[in-house]
Amino acid sequence: DRYIIFASIGFYFSLLFILSRLKYSKVLMTGLVIGFILTFKPSAGHNSEIRQMVDHLKEHRTEDQMIFIAPEWNLLEFAYHLDREVFADHVNMVQRMRELGIHTVHDGEELIHTIVDFPQEAIYINADNSRSEMSRSMIKELADQYSVHHQDRQFERYIIHRFSGKN
Repeated sequence: DRYIIFASIGFYFSLLFILSRLKYSKVLMTGLVIGFILTFKPSAGHNSEIRQMVDHLKEHRTEDQMIFIAPEWNLLEFAYHLDREVFADHVNMVQRMRELGIHTVHDGEELIHTIVDFPQEAIYINADNSRSEMSRSMIKELADQYSVHHQDRQFERYIIHRFSGKN
């Protein structure tokens, strides 16, 4: 929905053209502009609560726990809130995150080929895209490796899947 302003530019021009042909067009346009200014909130709906989620994970994370993030573009925001020093080292950021046990993966097959030795626990962070093929593949592959699966939806945009009880 954040692209609707750009995609609907023709609608706005058509509306302005129609309003300019009306009898009280200046009053109507002034009212519309003032109404738009008073109600416009460009950051509305953007609170993804990622800072709270990262803080929650930092508090409850154990040493033998691996974190998988999908889709991969969420790693930047995650790294920013996790450790600003790691985030600032953008050339080595992905490698440094892997050293911390935090990985991005595209699907379950890549997960199996990348990670040979699974830890005692794994966390899969899903950016609320639970119906995608990638997400289903990841959850299936992790469920095959672990016997216990808990799902946490306490954050607005993110679903945290916790896997434990290594098979």
